Amino acid sequence: MKFQTNRLKGERIAQGIGQDEIADKLGIDRSTYSRYENGARSMTVETLTDIAAAVGLTADQMGVLFKDADDEEI
Repeated sequence: MKFQTNRLKGERIAQGIGQDEIADKLGIDRSTYSRYENGARSMTVETLTDIAAAVGLTADQMGVLFKDADDEEI
């Protein structure tokens, strides 16, 4: 499943958190987190939930939309 990830960076910056800090919390490399944030790497719902928690939000609060294979909102 593909997600719109455009809010990840905005929420992270609004919280004053760097990519390195989130990557450390998630136990992943900063470059991996960066690819999640810019949409170059897909993620699971669990990863999205972990990222949201790292910035103090729930996945629902992130406003992330699920996309189907045709990139239509569902």
